[in-house]
Amino acid sequence: MFEQDYILRMIRECVAVAMRMFFGIHPDNLENPDSLMIQDQEKRDLSNELILKLQDGDIREVLSELHALTGEHTKDDLLIGLEIYSYIMRMDENFLDANQIDYPEIREDMRTFFAQYGISDQLFHLIFFESS
Repeated sequence: MFEQDYILRMIRECVAVAMRMFFGIHPDNLENPDSLMIQDQEKRDLSNELILKLQDGDIREVLSELHALTGEHTKDDLLIGLEIYSYIMRMDENFLDANQIDYPEIREDMRTFFAQYGISDQLFHLIFFESS
C-alpha cells in the first residue's frame, strides 16, 4: 500500500510539473476543463467524452484513444493527456482495481505518452529520480 501511495504521489507531481512547466497551469484548476485552455472545440468535446468514459471504467480504452492523438502532437492533445492523467490520479484505488489497472501501469503509460511529445527526460528523470 505504501509503495502505491508513493507512486500515486509521484504521478500527481509529474502531471503538476508538466502543467506548470509547459503551460503555466496549476493542477487545482483542472476541475473546470475549460481552464486547460484547449483551443479546438472538437478537442474540448473529445476531452469531455474521454472523462465520461473514465467515469464508466473504460480506462484502458481511454488510454488507447489518448495515444492515438499523438500523431498530431498538438498543444491541445498534450493538454488532453495531462487532464486525463490528472483525472485518473484522483480516482479511487478500489475503482482502478475493479477495472484491472494499477498505478505502476498508469505510470508507464504516462511515460510513453510524454515520450511521444519529447518531454519524458524532462519529467520522468526529474520527478521519478531516475538516471538517464
